[in-house]
Amino acid sequence: MSTTVVSERPAGVFTVPRPVDISLNPFWDVVHQNEHFLLQKVKNSGTALKSLLGTIQNVLATKQPTYRILFRKEPHSVHLQIATAEVQSDIEVAWMWIIETLCEPLDGLDDPDEKEAFVVSKVNAIVSETEQEEDHGTMDDNLRAASRSFHQTFEVPASERLVNFYSCAYHSRVMYQGWLYVSENYLAFYSYILGIENRILLELKDIQDLQKAKSKKGVFADALRVITKDGQNYFFSNLFQRDETYDVLVQLTSVAMQRLLRTTGLDQLPGSSIHDADMETLADSAAMMQNSGNSPVADSKPQNVSLRQGLAEQEKDRKFYTQYNLANTEHVYQQMRAALILTPQDNEQQSFIGSIYISNTFLVFASSDLKDPCTVRLPMYAIRRVERLTSRSHVYAISIVTWHHMRLIFQLNAPASACEEFCSTLRDFLRGQVKQMKVLKGFLSHLYSEHFLANQTENEPAHGLGAQFGFPGNPRKTKDRSKMKLWHKYYEGVYSRLVFFIESNNAVSAEYGRNFTMIQGATFFKLIRVGLPNKLRGETWEVCAGALFLRFANAGVYERIQRETAGRVSVSTQEIEKDLNRSLPEYAAYQTDEGIDALRRVLVTYSWKNPELGYCQAMNILTSALLIYTTEEQAFWLLNVICDSLLPGYYATTMYGAMLDLAIYEELVKKTMPIVSKHFKEHDLQLSVACLPWFLSIFINSMPLIFAFRVLDCFFAEGPRILFQIALAVLKINGEEILAATDDGQLIAIFKSFFATLDHPLYPHSNNPKARSLTKFNELMLIAYREFSTISNDMILSMRKSHQLKIVASIESFTKRSAIRNLKETGDFTKEQLSAIYDRYCNALYYNRKQNDRSDTRMDFGVFIKFLGSIAPWAKLTPEEEHQELAIENGKSFIWRIFEYLDADHSEGISLQEVVSGLHRLLHSDLLERIQVFYDVFGGTNAEALGKSHIVELATAFLFLFRQESDHRKYTSSVLEFVRNAVEFSETPNEHGSSDLRDLDLRIDMTLQQQKEIIEQALEDVNIRLSLPIFRMVIMSNETIELYLGSGFASTFKFTEPIQDRQKSLGREILDTYYVAKSSPSSKRPRSVSATSGLSLTSQQSNSSAANDGKPEASDPTDAENDDKTEEYDEHLDISDNLDKLLIDL
Repeated sequence: MSTTVVSERPAGVFTVPRPVDISLNPFWDVVHQNEHFLLQKVKNSGTALKSLLGTIQNVLATKQPTYRILFRKEPHSVHLQIATAEVQSDIEVAWMWIIETLCEPLDGLDDPDEKEAFVVSKVNAIVSETEQEEDHGTMDDNLRAASRSFHQTFEVPASERLVNFYSCAYHSRVMYQGWLYVSENYLAFYSYILGIENRILLELKDIQDLQKAKSKKGVFADALRVITKDGQNYFFSNLFQRDETYDVLVQLTSVAMQRLLRTTGLDQLPGSSIHDADMETLADSAAMMQNSGNSPVADSKPQNVSLRQGLAEQEKDRKFYTQYNLANTEHVYQQMRAALILTPQDNEQQSFIGSIYISNTFLVFASSDLKDPCTVRLPMYAIRRVERLTSRSHVYAISIVTWHHMRLIFQLNAPASACEEFCSTLRDFLRGQVKQMKVLKGFLSHLYSEHFLANQTENEPAHGLGAQFGFPGNPRKTKDRSKMKLWHKYYEGVYSRLVFFIESNNAVSAEYGRNFTMIQGATFFKLIRVGLPNKLRGETWEVCAGALFLRFANAGVYERIQRETAGRVSVSTQEIEKDLNRSLPEYAAYQTDEGIDALRRVLVTYSWKNPELGYCQAMNILTSALLIYTTEEQAFWLLNVICDSLLPGYYATTMYGAMLDLAIYEELVKKTMPIVSKHFKEHDLQLSVACLPWFLSIFINSMPLIFAFRVLDCFFAEGPRILFQIALAVLKINGEEILAATDDGQLIAIFKSFFATLDHPLYPHSNNPKARSLTKFNELMLIAYREFSTISNDMILSMRKSHQLKIVASIESFTKRSAIRNLKETGDFTKEQLSAIYDRYCNALYYNRKQNDRSDTRMDFGVFIKFLGSIAPWAKLTPEEEHQELAIENGKSFIWRIFEYLDADHSEGISLQEVVSGLHRLLHSDLLERIQVFYDVFGGTNAEALGKSHIVELATAFLFLFRQESDHRKYTSSVLEFVRNAVEFSETPNEHGSSDLRDLDLRIDMTLQQQKEIIEQALEDVNIRLSLPIFRMVIMSNETIELYLGSGFASTFKFTEPIQDRQKSLGREILDTYYVAKSSPSSKRPRSVSATSGLSLTSQQSNSSAANDGKPEASDPTDAENDDKTEEYDEHLDISDNLDKLLIDL
């Protein structure tokens, strides 16, 4: 009995069965058919009919496949479409699988309905399995159909997932109505109207700017402008869901930019070990960090959601943990409206309306009135008891008792079913936090607020270096003791009573809580702004920034990293050693080994915890300031929050976060002080150079320490917006002097003089003692809060999103130029070819490496296959070859040989330099040298001779290279001639010579594996030994292979056109400005040096309305009146060639 080999089931061909009436559709030809199934192909219709069909498909957002398979239960019944494909090979594989798998069971069924049920169940099972793997199972029918059209229309990977699609019009010379597709990595547009087809496929990582725009001469806000890095401008209108499209694109491009920043850093990670790059010893610590704050029930986070829903959930979570300074692992499970009443001592109740949230680890309440805020962040492990309260008016209310016995009563403003679900979720998460609650008491014993309220005088918790070396400032002048009394009253709730409203008029008195249960109301922020007392400063910083929660969730991690990395050296640790003695040298502790050692431990530990960032100058200034008021572990977790959340990207290698905020700052200057901004532009004053230290050190290195810590107080409590408010207030106060400055040196001198006099009295000659006590610092903070109160953290986040694409594009351009300039060997490649190689190299890393992996910036073998396929067509497998496992392996074997040859240091990873050097030897050598390259590729650089196995591999490699050539017979014959000559010229004699090989035939219908097996069988009893000279003779005696190696092989490498660098070198201008200011304060730089002013933005950006949340509105490109504005907006930004040098003054 013979065994039938069933064909492998093809992927991505079968569809959900749907009825098709073939009697009404005469546009198909039958290719194959039997009793049960038909395989059809679209007819080659006339131009007019084809145009009409294409237009209909375009309007309906569908694209008819070229091939389809139908099932028919009876000859004249309605058929079911069960499979579609664009390529004949794919549909043929599906047809064979159907014949071998389904036809025999169908022949055993008599009832047509049973036959249909059998086929439908089988196909549905296949589709369900496939869609579960590809995320299609979570799509609705429209999105699923659009996803198929997207993949059929554009050459994108099968794994590319569609997020959403939108009807819109593309403006070129005329307007084309079509569909806009947004996927994980691409933005695509397709239109087919009466025979005119338009296809646009943009990579999200290549987008430099996104603008909300108006069409119809600026009447309707329904348009979107997309500008790419090569200067191309794409205008889409009739987008009735423009804001949704914009938000989705901003979110996806943000992810793309982060991946791009990781990919373009082609040097060793600063925090990775020099002697041992294996970071596995820190895997457990990293895992703890990733899971910080997660409860055992956190796995209940919904998984079966579409990509679009997942992005929406992700954005909601991001807003949540960003607004409330929580770990980025927090996911919002429940959210609803609630009511709150604050009852002051005069018993006049003040009502608050807000929202209440449940996340993995927290119960959060926030009022919606920003002018009179009240925020409660309660960790689940700090809740003692929860009970439901009865109410006569059927209001759903719950009572919560915190760890500190503070009773909170919440009124849930939602339907009863939603309230029940809310309470059920809360109960589940509380159960998961029992273990954490058991260790909370021991942790609290080390917090000063607990010690302070207990009036204990012994075993006082540590306060940082200040407890030993003294806190900055005079305690009497700073009124430290009075501030302690105020905070004591706040903890005890003397100022007012906080209650959450229920029907009863009985107010429940409660304290404001402390540390984990702190309630942040209006009084809290007033106490922050007058300055924190020395002993409470470190703990309050932790509470405000959320670092306290991280430290509790990751107890022991700081010490663990220190133990596991003891004695290891990295680039970061070396840089840290250079900067230790330059960290606040004016403070006594940093003139001793004790202070220096503490600073070293914190910085080194953080560099190992975050090797991608490692260490950057200015981190030493910031950390040394933190250590005055905090312990090492407290400073470590505060540094984590600052670098990861509050000021992301500030201390990265490229400092993209600082550059981004400087661009935002200059736009705010343009909006709020246009005269000053105009003065900067007219005199070419580089504001960004003067202000960079303010942002990087959070004013610590600019102001006297006593005032810098006041800024830090506000920074941790109110977020990054305070930096912009203070920076703008500095310009406001010094406006007259700034307008008199004509060069950068004078500008910097004005700022230094102002900061040096912050302690000077504002009204020294006043008769009022209170007025005489006011200083210039008081004026600075007053103007910051009053004049610039409209600046919010949401505004800053929105502006960061809208500007980040331009900044990252500039950084990418700078990194590219630097990487190419720093190549030690460029061979005979032109600048354009080097640019293309760099682009392909980074592209391969970007798309073929795990999204969050940047353990190494070298290409491994898997990435190298994709890279080689992008520059050499023969290295890219066809769809048919993808189904032939042995063909893939044989092709990979040859590519692996090339990979090993390029991997000069045998590290199993190839750097850009190794790629360039290796490709130069492969492509730019003469014939003899190239023959030696192939000899080395297969035998090794020190091989004495090639053996039989090498010849088989070489022959297979030549067949692999020639498989796409049109004259197949010519090239296969040359390979056989190569094998015969290898036997004939072998230095080891053979009894029968090569005569037995003359009858070999490698047919065109054979697979590569079958051809290889024929050669192996023919050489089974043959010995071959070819030294390099003999190998050259074998090659040169074969005219076809000799010509191929001489010129044909090199010509197969196609370097795509590189992205043109049209960006102006603003970074060089910044650096030149800086050194001119340093060397000649009174000199003025020539106007011709700069075409743009610092990181200033264009007038079109500055004129964006508040209604668009800082997002610029551009006009229809058909409106000639706005052409100049569009041209002005297209000016690109660039980053300095040596950004680190800007930190010299720090």
